[in-house]
Amino acid sequence: MKKILIPTDFSELSEYALHTAEKIATSLGAEIHALKVLPAPGDAYFDDKGNMLNCQDYDMTKFEKERMENEAKIKEWLKDAKVKVHVVVKFGNMIDDIVEYVNVNAMDLVVMGTSGASGWKEMFVGSNAEKVVRYSPVPVLTIKCDKPDWEVEKILLVNDFKEPKIENLTALKTLQKAFEAQIHLLKIEKGKETNREVFQQMEKFTELNQLENVEFHVESSSKIEEGVFYFAHEHSIDLITMGTHGRTGWDHLIKGSISENLVNHMYKPILTFKLN
Repeated sequence: MKKILIPTDFSELSEYALHTAEKIATSLGAEIHALKVLPAPGDAYFDDKGNMLNCQDYDMTKFEKERMENEAKIKEWLKDAKVKVHVVVKFGNMIDDIVEYVNVNAMDLVVMGTSGASGWKEMFVGSNAEKVVRYSPVPVLTIKCDKPDWEVEKILLVNDFKEPKIENLTALKTLQKAFEAQIHLLKIEKGKETNREVFQQMEKFTELNQLENVEFHVESSSKIEEGVFYFAHEHSIDLITMGTHGRTGWDHLIKGSISENLVNHMYKPILTFKLN
């Protein structure tokens, strides 16, 4: 893990994300890329590199001035960073440009602050972090509150383990190694499987994904989110990890996403990755 992206809006939440990203980058010898996406006019056109093109309908001088002011602001924001940083300010659509930056620049991890979303906003709009989790091709670490003394001793990996397979756990294993953490596998049981059957599935999952220093847990709860919430607090979990299918459109509206729900409602750091 060598490149970490922080999308920023200069909010307090972005500051929390920076603290966390810097701690990870320092542990891994990684670099940080800070990206600020400014809203573009609805009729704007862009070149193949994503730069906004000149147009007689608006004053590009004004936009360039805004871009440079934000670039200077980010550099000031990052002046005390103890790792190598890259600053990028551009005009466009926040979610689209984050995903594009991840792909074009081969990012390994996205770290974002989030205030979450609830009610109608959660159902029809969602938080920006939730959308990045949905569309990002790389793992996303979401931060909801400041963790100045954050240490990762216990990592919780939530899965149903019914069909154990090799998953994209590179980020999880990298963080485990960097912090010398222990992994706790958790299944929230709503069915009739015995613990013995679940533990056998967990053993197979552990073997396939070459995990080390692992404990197995099964908890009963009518709702997976509630089961994860109570387990994480009772066992002093430092980081929750969960896969996402990245559902979109009608499929997302009907089936939803447990990982995105956790991003919106949990106050512990959450690392999401795309399920295979």
